Amino acid sequence: MPMERFNNNNRKNLISMVQLIEKRRKIIFNNPLEINYTLMELIDMEQLEYVQENFSKATGLAFVLMDNKGGELLKTGFSEFCNDWYKVEDCRKACGFCHTYSRLETVIDGKPHVFRCPAGLVEVAVPIMARQQYLGIILCGQVRCVEKEGIPDLGVFINRKKELENNKNFTQLYTKIPELPYSKILSTAHLIHVVVNQMIEKKLKRIDKEDGNRRAIELILRKRIAMEMEKALLLSEFNSAEESVDPYLLCHILDFIKKAASEEGAERTQEVTELLLEMLHDSMKHKDRPV
Repeated sequence: MPMERFNNNNRKNLISMVQLIEKRRKIIFNNPLEINYTLMELIDMEQLEYVQENFSKATGLAFVLMDNKGGELLKTGFSEFCNDWYKVEDCRKACGFCHTYSRLETVIDGKPHVFRCPAGLVEVAVPIMARQQYLGIILCGQVRCVEKEGIPDLGVFINRKKELENNKNFTQLYTKIPELPYSKILSTAHLIHVVVNQMIEKKLKRIDKEDGNRRAIELILRKRIAMEMEKALLLSEFNSAEESVDPYLLCHILDFIKKAASEEGAERTQEVTELLLEMLHDSMKHKDRPV
């Protein structure tokens, strides 16, 4: 079990580490691929809210979407007990500890992590990934579980039993919370894991396609710019060559070639020479207009 990696001698160190991360709101996952996606970029929040609400109605579980810094983005199906529990400062801190611990576990394992909170309710932290980048989690649960053993209990770290036992309102509200079998809680968590990560992958494919189209357009534009630059260079070289040659001398040379071609009966050469002479005369009349 994940809790076994922490023994009695290092529990204090674990709590200190978790509290430090929570206080500084650090990102708890280093992205080796240097991708900088966020949940807001990759998830349709309205669609996910619709999914969460329907899962909550069908299963009785509560859902909380959190980013990789622990910020809450969507809450669905909270019970009266959890709403009142969260209003008590010490209880709220206990919840914050649970959320941070569960984020750590999902980063380490990369899969849903089940735990029992200090109030005795079972929750599952479902990781949200984008091609090895950790984006956040969905916490689902806040229900009592039929099975009493075999689930990591965070009440070992933070004991809040006195608040639960000494507050009649908490006791009454606690009994109203649905009790579900462990298998149903876990299967629901795995299902929401598949649905959310499919939403992420679909968005990533759309981004890849848009990036591919953009790169193709950029390539076409680069080729067009290169062609225009080459054309401008050739025109510049032509104008430079035209300025460096005496056009009257060139006319005499072409006229000589035309006469020689006429005497030799080279009609094609004569036609081309006459055309060049015509272009040259036109250029001399309109020096500001390129031939």
